[in-house]
Amino acid sequence: MLDATVLQAEADLRAKPHDLGAAVAALPITGGLYAWWAAPEVLATFGEPANESDPGQRLLYLGKAKRLRTRIVSNHLRDSGRSTLRRTLGGLLRPTEGYCTTWTDPVVLIPEDEQRLTDWMRQHLRLTWCERPDPVPLETTLISRLRPPLNLYGTEHGTTRECVKRARAAYYTSAGPRPDTVRMPTKTGPDSAAKGMPSHRTGSSEPMGAPPSTQPVAGLPKSDENDRRSRAPGRRGGLCDCVAQKPENQGEQRPPDTERQGNTSRPRAHIDPGRRAPGV
Repeated sequence: MLDATVLQAEADLRAKPHDLGAAVAALPITGGLYAWWAAPEVLATFGEPANESDPGQRLLYLGKAKRLRTRIVSNHLRDSGRSTLRRTLGGLLRPTEGYCTTWTDPVVLIPEDEQRLTDWMRQHLRLTWCERPDPVPLETTLISRLRPPLNLYGTEHGTTRECVKRARAAYYTSAGPRPDTVRMPTKTGPDSAAKGMPSHRTGSSEPMGAPPSTQPVAGLPKSDENDRRSRAPGRRGGLCDCVAQKPENQGEQRPPDTERQGNTSRPRAHIDPGRRAPGV
């Protein structure tokens, strides 16, 4: 006997689908499950299952999300690099829509075709959803029960599954062989220094253009280390390069109106208070 939670989630997802304009405005920021629907003629290869509340709609894809609004708006309706559904649709529609792809990680649509696919989805697809604080245990069960054709995991082997696998493979191969010049933003990649990550090139986690580090330098005498810290940009109270630090424990300070030369003292030259001495 199925859990009542599963049955209620299934009923919510089988409700009348919303067009995407209304769906985007109503999507919550909580976690849950979502289902994508389309008319039978949109992707004629996939004719089942039908929506009970709107027989003119067929289920295409089912997924889960920690934040429903973010998953739908920022991923599925924008970024093929973060949406399996978009990559699958891109592969299925390439023969008719002529989408172009490019290598990043993973293969993505070129920017103008990202927008074209988003426009296609807004025109042809519908959406249902249900809020659930922990959607993970429900997803596999509902995929097994509803059998959405564009899901691979949790669905049965058969002609539909093989068609989807071929479409995904065609999408990835459409970008051609992976070029050697592709640079991926990894934690140790050559471009990572600009993002504050360690880099083989710099050996540092500081972003490019950041102030010099004020961390101790191995082998540097303490007095020199202090002087180096004092000159670091942005440190208040530090000494500028042209002023030497006063050595510690030098005894009594000299009088402000004399300067010592050997064992004699002579008055300092009078300076007009209204004028600044050169270099001061």
